[in-house]
Amino acid sequence: MEEAGAAKAKGTEAPSPTTTAMASTSSSWVVEMEKLLGVSEGGSSGQSSVVAQMVRQQEGHSIYRVPEYIKDMTNRKAYEPQLVSLGPFHYGEPPLLPMEVHKRRAVAHMVNRSGKPLQKFVSAVEEISEQLRNAYENLDETKWPEQRFVELMVTDGCFSLEIMRTLKAHGKVAEEDYGPKDPVFSQHGWLHVLDHIMSDMVVMENQSEI
Repeated sequence: MEEAGAAKAKGTEAPSPTTTAMASTSSSWVVEMEKLLGVSEGGSSGQSSVVAQMVRQQEGHSIYRVPEYIKDMTNRKAYEPQLVSLGPFHYGEPPLLPMEVHKRRAVAHMVNRSGKPLQKFVSAVEEISEQLRNAYENLDETKWPEQRFVELMVTDGCFSLEIMRTLKAHGKVAEEDYGPKDPVFSQHGWLHVLDHIMSDMVVMENQSEI
């Protein structure tokens, strides 16, 4: 009360708590915006490292999630894989989990045929992991630390190549190392399963960048 009285005596009023809070919020906003704008302490401006990083990331994106409003306008299932997940966006969804064992089998068979150790494949993907990660818009960094992401790319990459190999040979060549009754990589798989897998491979959100 004494402060207010003194302020009035001088012809001014003490700022209210609301005014002070608004000024503080405004100052914080200005600071954040200046960081984005690249404004230096001297007042000069230029593209900030934050903006430059955002631009680089956006330029690298090639795999996006379909906006929810578009899904709501049409058939949502048309934007979801039905049998197998490729890439991180749909990984771990319960209906797709049974195919994970076949994806791992694909890695084992491909590595064995190559005559090279698995680590060679992993190292090759690690060299381009940053580029691969940046391909996915809004990738959850906490869910996909680097090593887990690399493992996913190796697995999905090998699986995709084995599917292409099986498809090209109508399932016959793959039977040489998978067996004639293999549920996926055989003539049986070519006739009954591969069409569904190929449909999933063209779903927009269900893409492996490698």
